Amino acid sequence: FVAVPGDIDPALAKARVRKYHCDKAGNVWMALDGIGLYKVGPDLESRIFFNAASDNVIGKEIDEIFEDASGNIYVVSETGVASVGNDGITIITRNTGVSDFAELGDKLIFSSSDEILVVDRATGERFHKAYSDETIGPAVSMTVTGGAMRSSFISALPAEP
Repeated sequence: FVAVPGDIDPALAKARVRKYHCDKAGNVWMALDGIGLYKVGPDLESRIFFNAASDNVIGKEIDEIFEDASGNIYVVSETGVASVGNDGITIITRNTGVSDFAELGDKLIFSSSDEILVVDRATGERFHKAYSDETIGPAVSMTVTGGAMRSSFISALPAEP
């Protein structure tokens, strides 16, 4: 255990941690209820991401924190999915219900109960596929299998009659 720096804002000291993620670089990313995203580096240098209403691009209620193989961080909040990095914030989608993430080569796959989004990092192209009553029903989980990551499966509930 490591103590959080003593100069932390008193409002942050009492915040509830909803989610946390330790990344490949040794940073700890914490989703603080009602505040946003907080990062503590291995050197204990800390940074709050967008706790002011005017700057709150990624939201104050972070539901998920994902990391890809390159160490990029993605957060899901009430404003959608955003990539958070040293070079800034990039909005990926405004879908707030993303619950699963997978990576297949240059493709990032985000899944929610009502759609799948595939982002090709090499080309910048995006593919959205909404689930509907005519298809298999809402997705409940996503799994990527195989050593070479050749297969991807979407588990879904059957559509209601």
